[in-house]
Amino acid sequence: MASFLDNSAALCHNRKGISRHLVAGFLIESGSLEDGRAGPPPKLVDLGECGPADSFSAGTVRATWTYPAASRQVRIYREEWRFLLIEGQPDRYPRENEPLNQWLDGCWGSFRGFEILAGPPAQLTAFVDPLATRPVFFVPTGGGSHVSDKLSTLALNRTEELSPNWPAILEALTLGTLYTTDTSIAQAQQFQPGEVIQFRQDGSVVRGRFEMPLDPELSSHRIAEDPPGTLLAALRRAVAETWVERDSYLLLSGGLDSRLTLSQAGSDRKAMTVTTRENRECRIARDIAGACGARFLHWPRPPEHYVTLLESSFLLTACMWDPLTPHHLGLGVEWRKEGIHEVCNAFLYDTVLKGYFAFPRQKYVSPYLPLHDVLGNSAVIFAEKRSGRSHRATSEFVLQSLTKEARQIAAQRLKELANSMEPAVAGDLDLTLQNRLIGFISRQCHYPLLLGWIEELDVNSPIFHRALWSWARLSPPVAYYEARAFRAALVAAGHPVAGLPDSNTGRSWGRVSRDWRATFRNQAWYPLARTAWRKLRPVSHGSAASGAVYLDEGSWPPLPPLFRTPLGSEALEHGLCLLDGVPLFRKHEVEAILQRFRSGDDAPLEALLSLSALGRWLNYLRSASAGASSGRLPAARRITNAAANHLAGPDAVPPS
Repeated sequence: MASFLDNSAALCHNRKGISRHLVAGFLIESGSLEDGRAGPPPKLVDLGECGPADSFSAGTVRATWTYPAASRQVRIYREEWRFLLIEGQPDRYPRENEPLNQWLDGCWGSFRGFEILAGPPAQLTAFVDPLATRPVFFVPTGGGSHVSDKLSTLALNRTEELSPNWPAILEALTLGTLYTTDTSIAQAQQFQPGEVIQFRQDGSVVRGRFEMPLDPELSSHRIAEDPPGTLLAALRRAVAETWVERDSYLLLSGGLDSRLTLSQAGSDRKAMTVTTRENRECRIARDIAGACGARFLHWPRPPEHYVTLLESSFLLTACMWDPLTPHHLGLGVEWRKEGIHEVCNAFLYDTVLKGYFAFPRQKYVSPYLPLHDVLGNSAVIFAEKRSGRSHRATSEFVLQSLTKEARQIAAQRLKELANSMEPAVAGDLDLTLQNRLIGFISRQCHYPLLLGWIEELDVNSPIFHRALWSWARLSPPVAYYEARAFRAALVAAGHPVAGLPDSNTGRSWGRVSRDWRATFRNQAWYPLARTAWRKLRPVSHGSAASGAVYLDEGSWPPLPPLFRTPLGSEALEHGLCLLDGVPLFRKHEVEAILQRFRSGDDAPLEALLSLSALGRWLNYLRSASAGASSGRLPAARRITNAAANHLAGPDAVPPS
């Protein structure tokens, strides 16, 4: 039997890197090393403050990883016949000498990992949980494969140039997230939910899948009799069985999700709210924590954090998600300095249980919807902010920036996406988009929030408990549409937090008001009336008047004034400059959109931020595959944060 070679050498790619943001991760090289001989040193993006990487190898397989030293959610099994690493929070861990497939059968939770069998020959198997909450990617190499938690790490360890996957990139630019199963790199693939992949010595792969089992304590009959009661019971179990560490801080927003979670967790818990200042969200969150007997911490975050985020988050999102959505990225390092190593995630109920992406079925679809010219009536699937774009004009600005050929690629991709979604209707609700997202949760537009947390911290995730997912799977959609069952559960709990206002609006929780627009859209007269109305009032994207007052009452600061400051505009425009010479974009149109924003129109900002992040990602792919390590900076720009030191050169000189 081949023995493992324990190597604790510092395989560190730029200890100072971008980062101090990206502080955890792994890379496994399979089949690309000569048996018994070391290949080129592996590089991780990025080691930040984690210190030296650890490494194990057997035969032609080598694994390198790094995690914060205080992590309680990384388990490593070093047995004579195998090496096994599990990251995250499965419902249970393997028993001694329990085979991988036997452990995974029926396993659930939020986790990922890999196993190396000593052989001979050595064999690598990697896996993700049944919801794929923690992504894993792989790319073929000459005679083998590289596997990692980040596309940026895969790019950094390839000598051959990796190609941008333009249809996927244009899909994500237009919609705010990548709904298809592709990645932004043409040669790379992402593990699907519950996927187990065995990487063989000849470069081939063997795929398997496992699913989350239904909770035996729930049934359709019980849920139909009492939707809010069964939901409340499922939530209590989920909190009790996943939020197990008393020093873990609940990320409390003051909305419905986190207050309901905290109210069911018992007293003497800890909660934290992150805002730029003492504002409405902070005050309401403090009141919620007080009503629950929890210790409260307010963590102020300067608005300039979002500038640094734009300059660095592409290494995590790889332009598959909106660049600013992982907006806590970088804070985890600071929290760990204060002894906060673990947080509780009460987010993502929007997709699973509140029916955020379900919408009333429409008999008549407005021709004025964004993307209607491209998708026809299928554009309704991505309307009303469901696409991940908060401004209705964002997709139009993205398409405006493209060449004719690129617009054709984008249009074809969006049509293929819409056609690939199996129509799903339940009563008066259209579940087409929601069903797609529940099948692949990491493509949900809010998901990168979790991506940022798991990069730096241990994360307790009640939301990924099988009781809640079983409840959602077995309950009628009307029970969770517009959070109806959640609101009823909040009232049924009889907890004081039900009487505190919603931090999103400042108003008290009340009954869901009827959406009369949904009724109008199913009337025969609607198309003519809508056309007449639009002739009287054409679609206007609106703009901020000079001297406009921006409110800062939520978790995000107002972004338009931030990216008009010298610091913000420098970061925004540098990424746009890196698109110069990319043949799919029209330089004069990008400049025109930018000038519109400079002149006071807020509408183009979301598109400009995504384009800026794309410029950085494309430049990173070029620099990484070329083996760039000088970190050269463009003469026209002085980088003012840690991103300047990244050895892979995300801010390297743009191509001439």
